[in-house]
Amino acid sequence: MKLFFLPDEIIEKIFTYLNEIDKFSFIHINSYSYQNYQKELKYKIYEYITDDYFFFRKCLQIFKYDKQEILNLGIIAVENIRLIHESKLRLYYDLRFIFELVLLGFDINHKIVRKYYGINFILNKIRKSISFSRSETILNINNEISLRSLHYLFEPLLNDVLTYEKEGHRYEIYQKQWIYI
Repeated sequence: MKLFFLPDEIIEKIFTYLNEIDKFSFIHINSYSYQNYQKELKYKIYEYITDDYFFFRKCLQIFKYDKQEILNLGIIAVENIRLIHESKLRLYYDLRFIFELVLLGFDINHKIVRKYYGINFILNKIRKSISFSRSETILNINNEISLRSLHYLFEPLLNDVLTYEKEGHRYEIYQKQWIYI
C-alpha cells in the first residue's frame, strides 16, 4: 500500500475553500489540519452563538471548553438571547444555546447573569431539569411547560435569514428547519 501525502501549502489552500461543515470533517481526517486549525474552529463558536445552533453544538461536541470559556459563552448567550415566534401571538426565548451551556456547567448564579432578572426563572428550570443523561434531561424538559421552546414538538415560524460573509461575498441562507436539542 502506497502512502500519499499532500504538502502543507496545498492543505492550507484546500482548508480555506471548504465550507463550515467540511472544515469540521477535514480536521478529523488530517492531523496537520487539526493541529493548525483547531484553535481557529474552536473559537468560531463565538460567531455561532445565538445564530447557528447546528455549528454551535458541533463546536461543543468536538472541542473542550474550560469553565471560564463556558461562563463567557453563557453570558453572551444570556445577553443576546433571541426571540422566536411559535405563532403570531406566541413569542419565546430561543433557549437551545443556553441549554447546552447549562449542561456543561454554566454558572447561572454568576453575578453578571443574575442581573438579567427576566431569565433567572428559566435558567433555574433548565438547571432543575438536568438528570443523569441527556435523554432523561430532555424528557424532564418536555414535562416543564415554561421551557416550551426546548420541547420536542415546538415548531417556530422560521422567517429568519442567516447571513455569512466570506472573502468579501455575502451569503444568505434561509432557515427551513428547526434543529431540536
